[in-house]
Amino acid sequence: MVRTYTTYYMQVHVTLFEMTATEQIDIAFSRPLLRSTISNEFISHAVYPDKLVALVNQGHKCESK
Repeated sequence: MVRTYTTYYMQVHVTLFEMTATEQIDIAFSRPLLRSTISNEFISHAVYPDKLVALVNQGHKCESK
């Protein structure tokens, strides 16, 4: 998402930081918050559907699943 944005808007410099809510977040990207405590403090909008994918080494017992 950031790569696409910076391709279209090359004059914009984007810097990403990992922060917590108490560190004054202006915007954040996260998986859906469901019914957590933090979901009552912020407004969220789905940007795109997301799928969770598991990665394992070749030969791992879950490799064929």
